[in-house]
Amino acid sequence: MKFLISLLLDAIVLLSLFFGVYLGEERLINIAYFAIWFFGAVNLIGFLIPSAVEKAAAVYVHRTLLRRAYDLLTDIAVVVFTAWSGWFVLAIVYGLVTVLKAEFSEKQEKKITEQAVQE
Repeated sequence: MKFLISLLLDAIVLLSLFFGVYLGEERLINIAYFAIWFFGAVNLIGFLIPSAVEKAAAVYVHRTLLRRAYDLLTDIAVVVFTAWSGWFVLAIVYGLVTVLKAEFSEKQEKKITEQAVQE
């Protein structure tokens, strides 16, 4: 339940992309395009600012394998769709965000595991 907003935002973006492509509605594609740029830019800037990464690391909580796999699969789907659509700069930005997010999650999970083993 604590990831409900994230799931809702993913659903809005993916449904607008699906119906935009399926129905040929340029407005729906533009909504998804803006949302992907917004989320990609905010995440990339967040990963490039060291104080933001430290703050995120301090409040990071364990995420299940299912949740991490879902995040990875949706990020890969966005990268593939943006590259297929010819939005190559956006695909590169979101690809970088995907790699940085996966690395960050892996480091935090490893740190949490090491802390649990020491206790």
